[in-house]
Amino acid sequence: HTLQGTGTGNGIFLDGRSNVTIKNITIKAFDYGIYLNRSSGNTLSANRITNNNYYGIKLSSSSSNGIAANNITNNNGYGIWLSSSSNNSVSANRIANNTYGILLDSSSGNNSLSANNIANNKYDGIYLYSSSNNSISANNIANNYYGIELYSSSYNNIAANNVTNNNYYGILLDYSSSSNSISANRITNNTYGIVLSYSLSNSISANNVANNTYGIELYFYSNSNSISANNIINNDRGIWLYYHSNSNSISANNIT
Repeated sequence: HTLQGTGTGNGIFLDGRSNVTIKNITIKAFDYGIYLNRSSGNTLSANRITNNNYYGIKLSSSSSNGIAANNITNNNGYGIWLSSSSNNSVSANRIANNTYGILLDSSSGNNSLSANNIANNKYDGIYLYSSSNNSISANNIANNYYGIELYSSSYNNIAANNVTNNNYYGILLDYSSSSNSISANRITNNTYGIVLSYSLSNSISANNVANNTYGIELYFYSNSNSISANNIINNDRGIWLYYHSNSNSISANNIT
């Protein structure tokens, strides 16, 4: 079925609801395509969500929901936004040609973002703001302005993603993003591969960082980070430490 809006309001709104399945619906031309508030244990799958003003899918204070195999494209403000939400699974969605792809805002605790195809969004493919203990894995993130950005976010695991052809940063950890793990990612053909700014005690290991202008950069007061066992190949600069980035460990990298 098709749920056609007139440019305002909610397409589907769940408030304090559980065990609802929303499936196989085209939802277009609302403010919010699907909005869950204080709702848990719901399934959102195989929907086509397009041309909504603010959000394709928004979760607020909602936990243990599954968002899978949705096509979220064409001028949604945010493809998927999780606000103060935990233990949700976001997997195998196509999120393209929106302003932002996926945003986690104050969402800490075991959210999983996996196997999504996130491409051609105007700003960030994935953006975590003040969000910790989440997993970002096996996503294809291409042709966005930034690939993955963490801002004031810690203890997240970023692993086995393909981050390629983003206009500026492949992966950016900014402003007190500490104790994150970046491992086994393929980071190619971005302007900057991996950048840390004002970020401490992060681990960057076993990544393939190739054909970027800058491979790995520690920028502005990024201290006590570990860079190990990465393949850093055919970048204009391999590893660059800049402006009071101290006490970092760099070991066993292949820089060619």
